[in-house]
Amino acid sequence: MVNSVAKLQFSTTIVNAVSWESHLQCNDTPQLSTVIPFTSKQKICSPSDISFKWKFHKTGKHQCVLHFTDGIITTVISQRFIFDVYPKLQKATIVVRNTVKTNEAIPIIINILPRSHTTINLRILNTYNNSTVFKSTSSVFLNLFSTSYSFIEEGRFIIHVFAFNPVSQVHTETSVAVKDPITDLIVEPSRSVLFVKTNSEIKFRASFTKGTDVQCKWTVHCSMCNPLQKKIYSFAIINCYFVHTFVLVGICNLSLSVTNEISAASPPFAWKVFVEEPITNLQVSVPEAVLSQSVVKIEAFIPNMFHEVDVIVRTKSSRVKAQYDPETSIYRAELMTGSEKTVEWIGIRGFNNVSQSVSRHPVLVIPQIGEVSIRSCGCFLVGNSAQFLVLIDGGFQTTEYKSLLLQHCDDPSFSRKIDESSNKPIAVGQRESTVHCASKTLYR
Repeated sequence: MVNSVAKLQFSTTIVNAVSWESHLQCNDTPQLSTVIPFTSKQKICSPSDISFKWKFHKTGKHQCVLHFTDGIITTVISQRFIFDVYPKLQKATIVVRNTVKTNEAIPIIINILPRSHTTINLRILNTYNNSTVFKSTSSVFLNLFSTSYSFIEEGRFIIHVFAFNPVSQVHTETSVAVKDPITDLIVEPSRSVLFVKTNSEIKFRASFTKGTDVQCKWTVHCSMCNPLQKKIYSFAIINCYFVHTFVLVGICNLSLSVTNEISAASPPFAWKVFVEEPITNLQVSVPEAVLSQSVVKIEAFIPNMFHEVDVIVRTKSSRVKAQYDPETSIYRAELMTGSEKTVEWIGIRGFNNVSQSVSRHPVLVIPQIGEVSIRSCGCFLVGNSAQFLVLIDGGFQTTEYKSLLLQHCDDPSFSRKIDESSNKPIAVGQRESTVHCASKTLYR
């Protein structure tokens, strides 16, 4: 190890009766010398143990040569030694991202201090079951080692590094969180434009096929349409599922952002929610009877509605959209009747985007009567009943007419009307009379 004591110990045998010197010369270090004395008490050919101690101040390969001399004989090179000097490893660091995606090749950089020829053992452990998912052994000549690895599953993993050289060792570890990115984002509702009634709720949901530790942020921004409730409010929800109740009439905009530490996603649209009041009351005005080939006027009124409402009037053969009068808040429509007598059913439908109200009314279509003439039947005798024939010239076939004969009797203060369908007199005046009146219905 650099800056630590190196020791060279050897044994030699002196074969003559002189003193010898030994010299150790290493590159980058001063020469070391020692004397191998010969004394009178020392026997020839007896062994002598000699040792040298010194320090290498630089790393690398060092060559040392051991010389022996007796001062007379030419220097003899006894032996050559090679020393590999290593530094003491002090620190190992791992450079890697703390959070990574699955199936993403990430660089793993290992930095060893100080710089030296080092062997690195790299292991990646799964903390879920403490299994080894990757192992590598490499030798580096510098202080930097780099590799790459792809985690195929999510979870938390430990990267462990054990670095060593022949004289020292260090180890370190760090943890990595592997997360699935957000993939295949699906949102509900799938339509971007929604219409709802007041005090109704909508369920919003975000789902995905993969994604670790996902957060969903819904932002709701509403503006009121009612002139008596002009206000704007907004809020955010941190959840991938939430239910919101829309209370006031207006327009609400909703947006969604989905994130985790390694990815982000958003739907291709933002939601626009139209909140409308449902129609609860439809008031209509329709005539009970009209003449044929005439105009039927229909009126409709929907109270307490501050937003757009449409009114459609239809019969069996026609359909008309009523026109709105902003001054009176009344919807008006006109229809043309046919030429025959019939009962026409008229349907009035008031609707908006969230509700509707329907009303159906029968309208009697009556043709024009035409010219009416009255003829007597037979002779009139005082005190006896009289018969009259009512002729109607209308030119309409298969039409039933009801005639009312109003007969003024000889008493001008009394008259009575006779309904020919019942042949019962209907009193119009105040007194009884002995005059018997009768009428007859004519069918054409």
